Amino acid sequence: MSSNHLIFSQKRFSNLIKREIKLSSRTLLYVTLSIIGISLSGTFFSLFSSNPTQVLSQKNLMVSLAFLMIIWASISFNEISSTPGRQAYLSLPSSHLEKVLSKWLNISLVIPVLFVFAYIVISWTSTLIINLITGASIMHDPFSADALIKEMLILFSIQSVFYLGSVMWPKYSLFKTGIAMMSVIFALMGITALFARIIFHEYANGNHFVIQNGDFNMDFISGQDWIVQLLIAAGTLFFMVVTYLKLKEKQL
Repeated sequence: MSSNHLIFSQKRFSNLIKREIKLSSRTLLYVTLSIIGISLSGTFFSLFSSNPTQVLSQKNLMVSLAFLMIIWASISFNEISSTPGRQAYLSLPSSHLEKVLSKWLNISLVIPVLFVFAYIVISWTSTLIINLITGASIMHDPFSADALIKEMLILFSIQSVFYLGSVMWPKYSLFKTGIAMMSVIFALMGITALFARIIFHEYANGNHFVIQNGDFNMDFISGQDWIVQLLIAAGTLFFMVVTYLKLKEKQL
């Protein structure tokens, strides 16, 4: 048997994906119906106002999608939170790479795509039905695919941190990872502010930087969106690799 087959097998990976989808399908159904049900209730209540609106909008979709993807990533490896669960999961006939990839594919792609599809279809359908029954003139959102894709790319990066947190802290992962991430962010902000004050000390005035006579030019970073995208992609890859390495450290 080749070393490549030991690391990745299409048959094993397919079986693992089927397992992940089977385990998450009922939860996804309940979560989707709950979110859409609450939003539809808001839409119905708005019919009694002077300005009825469709609550199943793109803005609410993006907020719901963010919560869905982050929370699901935080509980992705909750199976290993107990000794029996850890033994059962790590004993599955698949490599650690296959385990991480199957989680990512299911939680970061399959679940969000299915949720977005159901959300948009129900939004358009409910708008049509409500208008036909009540005679209202509710408009549905056009739902920008470009905005959704951009948000999902950012969420991929945030999710990668919570995947790592789920492996490191299977119990209460959402809270522990959130606290750790905020602590790191505040620490980096403090270090950045300190270095900025040291490097640009001639512009410092109290807690602010004062720029005069146009001698401080930031044009060199304007319009360089590719730099941000590169950093997001690098961060996502880094945390997913660390997630894989941390999962390999787990013992039966």
